[in-house]
Amino acid sequence: MNKVAIIFILLLSVIACQSKKESALEIVEGEPKIQIESAPIVKVNARTIGPPKSAEQLLIEEAVMKMKINESEPSIGYWVGMFGKNKINIAIAEIDQGKALGYTVCAGNYRPITGLVNIVQGEYQFDMNEPGTDQYDGHFVFTINPDSNSLSGNWDPFKKGIVAGKKYKLVKMVYSYNAEIGKYPQASNRLLTKR
Repeated sequence: MNKVAIIFILLLSVIACQSKKESALEIVEGEPKIQIESAPIVKVNARTIGPPKSAEQLLIEEAVMKMKINESEPSIGYWVGMFGKNKINIAIAEIDQGKALGYTVCAGNYRPITGLVNIVQGEYQFDMNEPGTDQYDGHFVFTINPDSNSLSGNWDPFKKGIVAGKKYKLVKMVYSYNAEIGKYPQASNRLLTKR
């Protein structure tokens, strides 16, 4: 008998809850019921969200495009290694009439670099600066030896006392995208299409 009573009470509470959900849609007796429609999907180009790109961002984009054009030159490319406790990537994108353009990536901080370059006895001697608008910006002086595939130099911060200057030795790395590696390679291999 207890089982029948428990089942009856459960059945009543389920029916009561369902009828409350339906009546919650009514505003006032005699007024129309609220109809909830699905919102249309708004497609927005993610590149148009937010403020305009800064001059520094535009300079980095320019460097990336020029790197592809100039990749056959021995000093152009990605030079990677330790920079104190962090890893740094110095990307040299263009050398034109004694001027150099590139960018650095260190600890997630992307910074454009511009400056001068001289070629002496087959080595490229660079004197480059970050813009100076970030507290960690500084001055790079380095030499690239294409024969040994190495870059070595010094960096000094513009603002003294925040971080110490650094000496570094980097090697040239060839960047190539490999869709077969990573934590979720199936996502890199799948063609994304509209459903």
